Amino acid sequence: MHMSSRRWKFWFLSACAGLLFQQSLLAQGTAPPQYREEPPFDLTALGTTGDWKAVVTAAVEPGHEIVSDDGPSESKICFVRTAPAKSECTYFRDLFHSKRMFQVFSSLTAVPLQSEGAATNGLELKAAAWYSTGQVPETAIWVYDAQRDDWQLAFAVESSEVHIFSSGPLNGMLVSSDWHRDEGDTRWSDHRRDITVYRYSAGGGEAGYRKVLEYTTTKKYGAEDTDTIEAELGNIQAKLS
Repeated sequence: MHMSSRRWKFWFLSACAGLLFQQSLLAQGTAPPQYREEPPFDLTALGTTGDWKAVVTAAVEPGHEIVSDDGPSESKICFVRTAPAKSECTYFRDLFHSKRMFQVFSSLTAVPLQSEGAATNGLELKAAAWYSTGQVPETAIWVYDAQRDDWQLAFAVESSEVHIFSSGPLNGMLVSSDWHRDEGDTRWSDHRRDITVYRYSAGGGEAGYRKVLEYTTTKKYGAEDTDTIEAELGNIQAKLS
């Protein structure tokens, strides 16, 4: 049966409208992000010389579904001092080796890295790289080098869980935990976790974290579990001893 001229015209116009709507969504999804400068973060509590501040300029969290996350992102952090004038900037894409377009800012926090020996504090950046079905949490840590009067990157990682230990048996350790993908696992499966342990050291004038332990848990945790490091503390301490 042939389609009537009126019905064919209606079908054609509907198809065109649908195509234009899809193109509109695609255009929205691939539009470059808007950027916002966060209020300066005062760094004098970290023992700096002069009025150092950290200034983050990062993408605003997208308000619609992301169709494409091609980048690279222009989100960045700058360490700035007015007298004498000095500025050091690093892009999130270089910190985390990520080309995602939407890299949004979460927080800046002064955190203790170790308490024994020479107590050390660091600046922790929390961010996230967005993609169409979720996001990848990002963590970076800097320490202030008083002799050089500048900022040294001590750690940067994409990881769903990061815990810094600045006291107790794991003093000076940083632990990350991520899904271990076994064959047949789905998004909602229970997963084993890949645990990685790093030890902080300022030896040789190069402050940073060195990997000291890596293993995959025997236990499977729920897909939404966010305290797997705490659950694995006994195993971590036993493996380090």
